[in-house]
Parts: sequence; structure tokens; C-alpha cells
Amino acid sequence: MISSIGANKNGKRAALVHLYFNIIGAVVLLSLFYLFDWIFDWTFVDSAINMWGVAAVHTVFKILSVLLIAPFSKQLEKLAQVSVRGNDKNEDEITGLLDERLLDTPSVAIERSRKAACQMTCLCTDALVKSIGILDFYDEKTASEIMESENKADVYEDAIGSYLVKLSSKNLTESDVHEVTKLLHMIGDLERICDHSVNLLESAEEMKDKNIVFSDEAKRQLNVLYDAVAEILSITKQAFVENDLNAASKVEPLEQVVDYLKDRIKLNHILRLQKSECTIEHGFVLSDILTNLERVSDHCSNIAGCIIEMSKNNSLEIHGYLHGVKSDSREFNSMYKEYLKKYSLESSD
Repeated sequence: MISSIGANKNGKRAALVHLYFNIIGAVVLLSLFYLFDWIFDWTFVDSAINMWGVAAVHTVFKILSVLLIAPFSKQLEKLAQVSVRGNDKNEDEITGLLDERLLDTPSVAIERSRKAACQMTCLCTDALVKSIGILDFYDEKTASEIMESENKADVYEDAIGSYLVKLSSKNLTESDVHEVTKLLHMIGDLERICDHSVNLLESAEEMKDKNIVFSDEAKRQLNVLYDAVAEILSITKQAFVENDLNAASKVEPLEQVVDYLKDRIKLNHILRLQKSECTIEHGFVLSDILTNLERVSDHCSNIAGCIIEMSKNNSLEIHGYLHGVKSDSREFNSMYKEYLKKYSLESSD
């Protein structure tokens, strides 16, 4: 029970299951023991017991308790749930990892924090991919999943951030300090990615409510951008979850291509507007979509830059890294041209 102080709801329930097991076992078995002693008048009760006898009695008590209570395990679980009410599923999942009792073992606490951040990465990138899909095919179930993911991402950010701040006050090694700094820096970008998924959902709802439909050419060009953003999310997730520097190095060239695609698609819309092929209202929605997708790629760039800088230089000079990699890197230019060709807006017809 002492160890459950500060634990999440499931941790408290687990402690209560142990407590109820012992209470019920003791009440039932001791009642039977004294009943049989009254009936049969056991003489050994008045004898002194040695250490082997204590061990034997304890073992027999535990075995009989298990045999007695095992058939009623579901009822025991319900009793614990009644004792500790609530169903904070999101919070329980996270606090189950971020146990404050582990703060005195920083290496373990950091590994738990990283695991929680990896779960957050998968959650946020998957939500953004769903929001891209809902722009073409609106679905209430998917919309609900996106909102749930955004709420869960907020819980992740608060829980991980608070845990890492507490961990920072402990006696950390230099490498531990760098890892804590990296995680604190990145969870903000991850949460913002999830926010943009909700913004895209709102654009999809506006298109559905106002019956806004883009032209075939606009749809084709947007699909090119969607594919590019989906890939940059996938690469970013791989870079962080697997600590893959090679994958991280691919993010910035693709981010530059996303910026280029955004500007070209916006320019093409203006040209269509001048030809009266679309309306101002189309332009407002399109601008919101383009802005959100471009900012998502910016957050991916921040995460990848942080991974590279912290791994190579133990610093967060992200702007310096971005300036250097763009201005003096054959590899960067090569990847940029490759992605530019892959995500060309030119029609294949």
C-alpha cells in the first residue's frame, strides 16, 4: 500500500487486490481454523512453533488462499475498481511508464521517458496522416479518432514534460542531461503536429459543410503535397524512434521541397482565380491547408535537426545546423533534387 502512493489508478488497484487477497484469506481460513479447533480440540495449538513450522503454516495459508479466491478473481478485480473509481485510460497508460519512484534511478527514468516520447511520436504522426486522408474523404469515426489523439497528445506532453523537469533536479550524468534536453525540446514539436491535425480536420469539416470542392488539377497537386508530407512524417518518426541519423538527414531536403510545393500550389490557385476557375472561398480553405502542412514539415525539421545536433555536437543550435546544411552540402543538394523530381507538380499526361 505504501508503494502505491503516487501511483496511477491501476497501480492503486493492484495494491488493493493484494490487500483484499490477504484480508479475505485470513478471515476465511482463520475462521475455519478456530472452528475446527473448537470441534476437534487440536493439541498442537498449545505447543511452541519453530521456524520451519512458521514457514509451513505460511505456505499452507497462501496455497489455500489461492485455491479459495482464484475462482473469484473477476469479483476481486471489480472490488478493486469500485474502491478506486475512474477510468483515466490515457493518464494510466503514460503514468504507468513514468513512475516517479524511478526518478532516483535516472538511467531507467530516462529510458521510460524516451519510450513514452516514442509512443507520442507514433500517436501524433498517425493523427496527421489521418487528417490528410479526411481532407479527401470525410468520416465521422476518423474525425473522432483525430480529436482523441490530440487530447491524448496533450496528456503526453504534460506528463513527460513534468517528469523530465523533476528528473532534471537529480544527479544526472552529462549524457543524461543531453537526453533530457533533447526530449524536452521535441515533445513540444510533436504536440504541435497533433494540433495541426485538428486544424486540418476543421478545414475538412468546413469543406463538407459548405460543399467546397477543389478542381481536378488542384486535387492532383494537393495529393502530391500530401504524399510529400506523409513521407516527411514517416522519416521523422523513424529518425526519432530508432535514433537514425541517416533518416534525420533526409528530413530537411524534403522540408524544402514541401515549402516549394506550398508556394507553387498557392501561385497556381491565384492563376486559376484570375481565370475565374475557382472562388475566393476556395482560396481561404486552400491557404489554411497549405499553411498547416508547411508548418508540420517545419516541426519535423526541428525534430530532425535536434536529433542530429544533440548526437553530433551536444547542442541545440538548430538554426546553425540548418544554415550550414543548406549552404554547403552536396549531399543535401542531391537529396533535394531527388525529392523535387519525385514530387513534381507537372502533370504526367
